[in-house]
Amino acid sequence: MRIQSWRKNDHIDRFQMFCYQNIDKTISVEMINDPKPIKGVLYDYCFQPLWAAGIFVLLTPVVIHPAFYSLDNLKSMHSMGYAII
Repeated sequence: MRIQSWRKNDHIDRFQMFCYQNIDKTISVEMINDPKPIKGVLYDYCFQPLWAAGIFVLLTPVVIHPAFYSLDNLKSMHSMGYAII
């Protein structure tokens, strides 16, 4: 089953599956304290230990250091449906 989105109230297994299925693909991320979504490429993720869980997102094609967003600050993530080549 393809997971197209993840929300804060979803289980951590769904977070992991969303990240696994969307690695190297463009996603939209909604933060808890920021109404404007962030768009970028899901570069990597970590979910264990849970206190250090989060995602790494490439915000532009020229940036070689991805931005880290903690799981505590994420409201939701959504697949944009395409990959970067």
